[in-house]
Amino acid sequence: MPDEFRGGEAANDNAAPAPAAASPAERLQGLESRIEALEGTEAPAADMIGQFEKIDPHAPDAAALEALDERVSFWESEAPGPAGPTLGEATAESEAARRATVGEAAERLEANRVQGAEGELRVEIEIRSGQVIPELGSPATLVASQVHVQTSAGLRIIDHLVELPSGELVALEVKTGGAVRSDYQLACDRVMALEGGTRPGGVRLDPIRTEVLQR
Repeated sequence: MPDEFRGGEAANDNAAPAPAAASPAERLQGLESRIEALEGTEAPAADMIGQFEKIDPHAPDAAALEALDERVSFWESEAPGPAGPTLGEATAESEAARRATVGEAAERLEANRVQGAEGELRVEIEIRSGQVIPELGSPATLVASQVHVQTSAGLRIIDHLVELPSGELVALEVKTGGAVRSDYQLACDRVMALEGGTRPGGVRLDPIRTEVLQR
């Protein structure tokens, strides 16, 4: 297993420390997952992905992160707020209808998140059990999860990076409910297969194929 993918554990003090604030890189990772969960709703996910791609993953700009976070949070909210004054006075009926629609969208969003997380966990259990992964035709060793790779097409976050018995590294993308890769993910995966990419810290990743696992 490549050494650059092995993570260290922080030393434990006797007193439990307060939870640390998320680092810019962690916030960026979370934003990609949150935007992906918004796909299929009324949110402008494609436009937000374009905004996401402009942020440097190695040195995320705080202002850009905050702006994107606020935008994503708006579309995640069950009650984004009343319509602006130029849109006319909201009636009780229209407001109730709006809240019902937004509530349904929020429920779909939460369901997407839970379903996606469960799918990734199921695949992790499959890998750790040592059983054959049908899409790979062999068992695999889990190298790391949620792996950040910067490509010339943008930042790609790999659900699971595994190593086959042959020594080949493979990126696994877990999809559930019939979901497919976005155009952005496809573009990054094509580049990774041809050029590889770079992990934070300048660690080079050789060209690598991506396998989609539907769970």
